[in-house]
Amino acid sequence: QFLTQQGYAEEDLLFVPVSGLVGDNLVERLRPGVADWYKGPSLLETIDSMPPVRRPAHKPLRMVVVDVFKTILLGAHTVSGKIEAGVIREGQQVIIAPGNHPAKVKAIQRHRGKEVESAKIAKAGENVDIGLVGLEDTMINSSSIVCD
Repeated sequence: QFLTQQGYAEEDLLFVPVSGLVGDNLVERLRPGVADWYKGPSLLETIDSMPPVRRPAHKPLRMVVVDVFKTILLGAHTVSGKIEAGVIREGQQVIIAPGNHPAKVKAIQRHRGKEVESAKIAKAGENVDIGLVGLEDTMINSSSIVCD
């Protein structure tokens, strides 16, 4: 009832009982004799059955900066974050908010699990490091937004 009072639709809520202590119903379904009242899928089966999240690549670029650091490859103003909407390209002019500071994308590195690969383009839903040129140290920090 708490979640429906907060605005969640009841048909969007799922209840999956699990035991993290002994691992019941996390990957494999419950054994007979354990919570016989529940006949549904395991937590992993429930997650696997969910539709993928649609990423708004067609919308304007929005990336929240998680970290700012220096690297040899990407330069003195390397930013890390997840692209929430839109697309970013190498050589693209971007705006850093707040402050409306213009910058240019020098290079992009895309994170795929533990692997990092150089890329010419990255889209919504991807975690990236971006090298930016044309900025001063005080113009960008964690929680800044990279926009187009």
